[in-house]
Amino acid sequence: MKKRILFFLVVCLALIACNVPRIVFGDSTPGSPAAGGSGDGPLETPTLGLPTDTLFPSDTPVPSAGAIDGGIYGYPYGSVPGLVFVAFNQENSDYWYWIIPAGQSYYVTDFFIPPGKYQVVAYDASGHKGGCTSIVVVKSAETSGCDITDWGGSYPAKPASVPSP
Repeated sequence: MKKRILFFLVVCLALIACNVPRIVFGDSTPGSPAAGGSGDGPLETPTLGLPTDTLFPSDTPVPSAGAIDGGIYGYPYGSVPGLVFVAFNQENSDYWYWIIPAGQSYYVTDFFIPPGKYQVVAYDASGHKGGCTSIVVVKSAETSGCDITDWGGSYPAKPASVPSP
């Protein structure tokens, strides 16, 4: 008998904690006093007190992002057009991109690139591509240099989700 009473109390407390709407008998027209309204307006939609995701502090620090900058040298097809740059992470399949306007011979990103090793490739609208001659190591809260100088290398194709310049 005690177990049944305890079970009943636990269920009642759980229902109260979940803010279950009350059952009303009689006139249940939205806005009526019997339906939980004041009688002169629409009935408010009941909400359940559902738990939300709570983030707990972690002892593992999240490294801040870094940046990449560099010059564009030796573009072999005339004056430098608008370019889209893609930084391919060498440790996973992530990549980051940014676009510069025509005529600009230098670029710098904001600090949005996570620390890691990247191959940086520049693409023009005609499908030409060039890149840095080495892998760039991006460090937390630092700017890493990468000059685009090699326009004849074998670089990956521009990902389909990256827009043209």
